[in-house]
Amino acid sequence: MKSGYLFVAGLLLAGCVYRAEQGGLTTRPTVYTVNYPLAYFAERIAGDQVETVFPEMDGDPAFWQPESDQIEAFKKADLILLNGADYAKWVPAVSFPPERTVNTAAGLEAEFIALNGTGSHTHSEGAAHVHGDIAFTLWLNPELAVQQAAAVYQALASIAEVKEGDLEKLIADLEALDADLAQAFQALEGRPLLGSHPVYQYLAARYDLSMESVHWEPDSEPDSAMWRELEDILETHHADVMLWEDDPLPQVKQALAEKGIKSIVFNPCGNRPDDGDFMTVMQANLAAVKTIK
Repeated sequence: MKSGYLFVAGLLLAGCVYRAEQGGLTTRPTVYTVNYPLAYFAERIAGDQVETVFPEMDGDPAFWQPESDQIEAFKKADLILLNGADYAKWVPAVSFPPERTVNTAAGLEAEFIALNGTGSHTHSEGAAHVHGDIAFTLWLNPELAVQQAAAVYQALASIAEVKEGDLEKLIADLEALDADLAQAFQALEGRPLLGSHPVYQYLAARYDLSMESVHWEPDSEPDSAMWRELEDILETHHADVMLWEDDPLPQVKQALAEKGIKSIVFNPCGNRPDDGDFMTVMQANLAAVKTIK
């Protein structure tokens, strides 16, 4: 992805020039993000120079519905980091100050993956929703995560004395993750896989995975219609592994095992983990992939 790295280099240069012109900032700016990966990138790049805020919430941040006071807090932030790709369904209804709002997927539109009728379904902790027309978990392709991290760096450079070396360390970690995942997934080349939820599109595209997805939740038991949908998929897509966002219910895991389907957790990490951070979750995902025989 040579053109992508040239893009990152351009952002580094732009950030360096602007920072030199705007030196001497003394306040501690606030940065609000719509998901945890962007918060992690900001924390890695800016550290305690800024106050990075990713609001606590249950469930998937993509479908979070903030209260009015939470929206106002976003609007008052010195910097608002958006994921783009139709992520955070509440965002289009809000008028953010454009000079303080950054879409970290700007320029990546050619990489977007269109969805084909993913349908409406309900999470155990929320109302029914539709995933939309564009897949949004861009960061599951580490190459795209690098681009988003670079956009975060450029935005932060306008409000804080960030260092290029901190971005470079983050990029090195993402590139190492990419290489490790590529090696792990190489053993699965051409092997049919299942996703418990339609969130793995960029992962599948990056590592050339053959994946079909259902709409199952880890903390819910599929109904008869959902099992029939799986059976229909298996008629032509003979998968024996399903990727889950979190550990499924034991009875569901057992029922899948009886069909010859192994369940593994590949956590997209859209929300802040209870333990560790983005990179430790991705390392756990990598370890899980390596268990597939």
